[in-house]
Amino acid sequence: MWNSAENAFARTASFREDGEDEEELRWAALERLPTYTRVRRGIFKNMVGDHMEIEVTELQAQEQKLVLDRLVTSADDDPERFFDRMRSRFDAVDLEFPKIEVRFQNFTVESFVHLGSRALPTIPNYVTNMAEAFLRQLRIYRRQRSKLTILDGISGLIRPSRLTLLLGPPSSGKTTLMLALAGRLGTDLQTSGRITYNGHGLNEFVPQRTAAYVSQQDWHVAEMTVRETLEFAGRCQGVGFKYDMLTELARREKNAGIKPDEDLDIFMKSLALGGQETSLVVEYIIKILGLDICADTLVGDEMLKGISGGQKKRLTTGDTLCPERKNVADFLQEVTSKKDQEQYWSFLDSPYRNMIVANTFGSFAMLVVMALGGYIISRDDIPSWWIWGFWLSPLMYAQVAASDNEFHGHSWDKRFENNSNSRLGEALLRARSLFPESYWYWIGVGAMIGYTVLLNMLFTLFLAYLNPVGKQQAVVSKEELQERERRRKGEPTIVELRHYLQQSGSAKHFKQKGMVLPFQPLSMTFSNMNYYVDIPVELKQQGIVEDRLQLLVDVTGAFRPGVLTALVGTDIHSPCLTVLESLLFSAWLRLPSDVTLEIQRAFVEEVMELVELTPLSGALVGLPGVDGLSTEQRKRLTIAVELVANPSIVFMDEPTSGLDARAAAIVMRTVRNIVNTGRTIVCTIHQPSIDIFESFDELLFLKRGGELIYAGPLGPKSSELIKYFEAVEGVPKIRPGYNPATWMLEVTSAAEENRLGVDFAEIYRKSNLFLLNRELVEILSKPNSNSKELNFPTKYSKSFFYQLLACLWKQNLSYWRNPQYTAVRFFYTVIISLMLGTICWRFGAKRETQQDLFNAMGSMYAAVLFIGITNATAVQPVVSIERFVSYRERAAGMYSALPFAYAQVVIEFPYVFAQAIIYCTIFYSMASFEWTVLKFMWYMFFMYFTMLYFTFYGMMTTAVTPNHNVAAIIAAPFYMLWNLFSGFMIPHKRIPIWWRWYYWANPIAWSLYGLLTSQYGDDNKLLKLSDGTHLVPVRQFLNSVFGYRHDFLGISATMVVGFSVFFAVIFAFAIKSFNFQRR
Repeated sequence: MWNSAENAFARTASFREDGEDEEELRWAALERLPTYTRVRRGIFKNMVGDHMEIEVTELQAQEQKLVLDRLVTSADDDPERFFDRMRSRFDAVDLEFPKIEVRFQNFTVESFVHLGSRALPTIPNYVTNMAEAFLRQLRIYRRQRSKLTILDGISGLIRPSRLTLLLGPPSSGKTTLMLALAGRLGTDLQTSGRITYNGHGLNEFVPQRTAAYVSQQDWHVAEMTVRETLEFAGRCQGVGFKYDMLTELARREKNAGIKPDEDLDIFMKSLALGGQETSLVVEYIIKILGLDICADTLVGDEMLKGISGGQKKRLTTGDTLCPERKNVADFLQEVTSKKDQEQYWSFLDSPYRNMIVANTFGSFAMLVVMALGGYIISRDDIPSWWIWGFWLSPLMYAQVAASDNEFHGHSWDKRFENNSNSRLGEALLRARSLFPESYWYWIGVGAMIGYTVLLNMLFTLFLAYLNPVGKQQAVVSKEELQERERRRKGEPTIVELRHYLQQSGSAKHFKQKGMVLPFQPLSMTFSNMNYYVDIPVELKQQGIVEDRLQLLVDVTGAFRPGVLTALVGTDIHSPCLTVLESLLFSAWLRLPSDVTLEIQRAFVEEVMELVELTPLSGALVGLPGVDGLSTEQRKRLTIAVELVANPSIVFMDEPTSGLDARAAAIVMRTVRNIVNTGRTIVCTIHQPSIDIFESFDELLFLKRGGELIYAGPLGPKSSELIKYFEAVEGVPKIRPGYNPATWMLEVTSAAEENRLGVDFAEIYRKSNLFLLNRELVEILSKPNSNSKELNFPTKYSKSFFYQLLACLWKQNLSYWRNPQYTAVRFFYTVIISLMLGTICWRFGAKRETQQDLFNAMGSMYAAVLFIGITNATAVQPVVSIERFVSYRERAAGMYSALPFAYAQVVIEFPYVFAQAIIYCTIFYSMASFEWTVLKFMWYMFFMYFTMLYFTFYGMMTTAVTPNHNVAAIIAAPFYMLWNLFSGFMIPHKRIPIWWRWYYWANPIAWSLYGLLTSQYGDDNKLLKLSDGTHLVPVRQFLNSVFGYRHDFLGISATMVVGFSVFFAVIFAFAIKSFNFQRR
C-alpha cells in the first residue's frame, strides 16, 4: 500500500502523446459550450484509456469509483498531495477561496449554579426549582443565586488558512468557547462581549451554516451502515457548493488556455453541482477518512456490535464534512476530551427522560380529546366550563362524521315508535347529544383534514424552534466555587496533599502503605490456544466456502503480577447514582460477606483515591454524552467499579479508546497505579501514543489472522522490542523520535511481509524469545507450595436476599433522583384528577337516569385507561436504561437477574400507592361518590392495583423486546384490545360468544367490574331508563345491561391482584431469560 502511494497520487495521463489531437478536439468542443452546460460536462477516461464526453451527474457507480481510485486510493496515502492539486488549479488562474477571520473581544460567559446536594435532581429539588423559576418570572422571588464564571473577558482571533489548537487545563472553558465561536452556545447562559466573522456579529447571519462543530460524542443511528449515514447527511444538508466559483474557474481557465486534469475536473464539478446526487461525495469522504474497509458495516452502539470507536469518530467528522455548502476554511473541531459542559452541567433534557415527559403529556392531551369528545361523556352532561373542549376535540368531529354516515343510512329509516315524524337514526343521534343534520358529516371530514394539516404544521414548527424541556444546571461544591473565584482574581490557592499525591506518583503511597483489603497475586498462563467463529451467512453468499474462521492460532503466553501487559466492560452505569454510590454498590455485592461495611467504605475510598476520583465522589454519573461525567472520568469509574471487587487480575479492553492524549494519559496513570499495587493488568490498546505505549512492561503482539509474532518485554524506551524486529533482515530501522507502536505495525504489515518474503509468526516461533516464553509458561503453570487453592463456594458473593436489598437501595436512589419520571407522574396524576373531577362534577351523586350511570362508568373508564397507559409508557424507557446497566453488572457477577427484576418491581409499590392516593382523594371527593370508608377503600384498592398492573405490563413489554421503542409498538395493539373488550364500548352480554372469553381475560374489564360494582352493586334506588318511562333498581340495571353482580366483587379484586402478579412474574422471567445485548 505504501509502495503504491506515488502511483496513486501521480497526475493521470490526461495529456499523453498518443491521441493528443483527438483529446485537444474534445476539449475544444467542450470549451465552446455555454457556461451552464460546460460546468455540467467533462472528459472521462475509461479503464482501457479511451476518452469520452459525459454528463457529470450521470456517472455510474463503477465510473465514480474509477475516478476516485485514480485521485485518492486511501487516507494512508498522503491525501495532502491530492488537496495540493486542487489548490494548484485555483492558484493557476489567481482565484482565491473566500476566507473568514473570527474575532472575539472581552467575551465573558457566566451561569447561575446550585451548590452541593442542592444541585442533585431529587424530587424536592425538582419541585423547588420549578417553583423558584415560576416565582422569579413573576418577580416575586429574588433570592441571590451563586454565579459561576466560565469565561472571563477573553479576547483573540482565529486567522484563516490556519489550524488553531485550543489548549487549557480541565474546567478552563474550552468547550464553552468552542460552542460560542460556532454560534451554538445555550441561551440560558449569561454572555457579554462580541464575536464577529469578518466584522459581522453572529446576529447578522446564520453561523450554523458557516461553521461546523464536531462534538466528542459520536451519536449515530446504530442500525445504519457507515455509507448510509453519510448519504443521509449529504441528502439532508445538501452537497452543492461554490457553484459561482466553479463557473468563474471555468471562465478563467478558458481565457488562459489551461486544460485541467480530466479526473480532477469531473470530481470538482460533481462536488459543486450537488443536489440529490451525493454518492461521489460520500465515496470521497469515505476514502479520505479511511472508512472504505467498514463502509457497509453497521455503525452499532452499546447494544449492537458495529464499527470501532476510532472509526466512529471519523464518521462523526465525515458527517459534518459532507455538507460542502459551508463556505469557510475554518473547521471548529473539539480536540480535547474534557467536555467542560459535561463536567459542570447536568442536562435535564436527556433523551429517555424527555420521552417520559412527552409520553405523559401526550397521554394527557389524548385524555382531553377523548373525555370531551362526546362519547365517554355526552355533550349535554359536559359542564359548561369544559364545553370548549368538546368543540376543540378532533375526536368529536370524527365521531359526528362516522355517526352521521351510519345513522343516516337506509337501514335506520324506520320511524321512532314514540314519534312518527322522527326517524330511528336521528332519534339515536339526539339521544347521544350528537348532531342529526346530515351536513355535519362534511363538517367532520373537513375538520379532520384541517386538524391533520394543523398538527403537522405545529410539529414542524415546534421541532424547528423549540428546545427540549429542562434547563442546564451546574453541579459544583461551595469550596470549588470559592477556589475558582480566587483563581480568577489572582489570589493564591492551597493545594491539598491528596491532590498532590494524585498528580505526582500516588501509586508509591499505596505500594508502601498497603491497601485495607489484601489480595492474592496471581499468574495466568495459556498454551497453544486456538479460537474459531462461524462464518456469517452473508459472507458465504459472497463466495466464502469455509464454515469457520480461525481468530487465534496456537497462542502461548503468560501474565504475571505487577506487570502491565498490553493485549472489560462498557462504560455504562446507573445515571442517577453518584460516583461514591456506584462504587459502594459494587463493593457491597462483590466483596466477601466477612468484610464489614466500615472496611468496605474505607476500601472504596482508597480505590477512589487510587483512580483519582475522590474530587468527583459526589458527582452524578449521568448518561454518556448527555450529562454527568466526561468520557475519561467514566472510564476511570468503570475501572474503579471492577477494582472494588478486589480482583487479582484485571482485563481492560481498550481503556483509552475515544480519548485524546491528555485523557488517555490520566487513564493510563490510573492503570499504572493499580499495577504498582501488585495486581496483574492486561490491556488491549489501539494505536497508542509513545508515552502510553512505553508505560507498559510487556507486549503480546498478534498479527492479522490471530498468530503471535512477539511476546516479551518492551524494555526502556521500547529498546527490547526494537532490537528484536530490527534484527530481522530487511526491516528498516526506526527513525529517531518515531512512535515504536506505529513503527512496529508498519514493519510487520502484510505488505512488508510480502516485500521481505518472510512470515513474522514463523520467525517468532523459531526465536529464543519463544523458547523462554514456553519455559515461563511451564514454570507458572505449576502452583508453588505457598499458593492457596482458588475456592468459590457460590457463584455470587452475597445471598439472594442481600442482592435484592442492594438492588432495591440503588433503585430507590435512581427513582428519587429521576423527577422527570416520578415528579412528572405525580404532577400528571394531580392534573388528570382535577380535570376529571371538574368534568365529572358530582357524577357519583347523580343516579336518576340511565345516562347518569353511563357517565359515572365513563369517568372510571377514562381514568383507568389513561392513567394506566400513561404509567405503562412512562416506565418503559426507565426500565430499558436500567436493564442496559444490569447487563454489565450481571456480567461482572454483582447479582443475578431475579433480585434486579424484583427490586424493579418492589420500588414501584410506594410510588404507585402515592399516585393512587392522590387520584382517589381528589377525584372521589369531586365526583361525590358515596362517602363510606368501605366504598372509598374499595375504590382505592381497585385503582391502586389497576395502576400497578399497567406499570408492570409496561415493564414486561420492555423486558421481552430489545428496547423501549419496540416495547411501545408491541404494547399498543393490546391497549386497543383491552379497550374494545373492556365492557364499556360493548357490554359483556353483547360481545359475540366466540369473543366473550377475552372479556374474562381482560384486566381493564375486571377493573371496571370492581369499580362499578363496589360503588353501585348494592344500590336498590330506582333508575329511569332511556325510554323515559320505565324504572329499575340500580343493581338490577348493572346486572341486566353489563352482567355485573355484587357477589363477584371478591373475585374481581382477586383478578386485578392476579394480573399484577402475573405481569411482574413475566417481567422477572424475561429479564432472566432474554439478553438483547448483541456485542
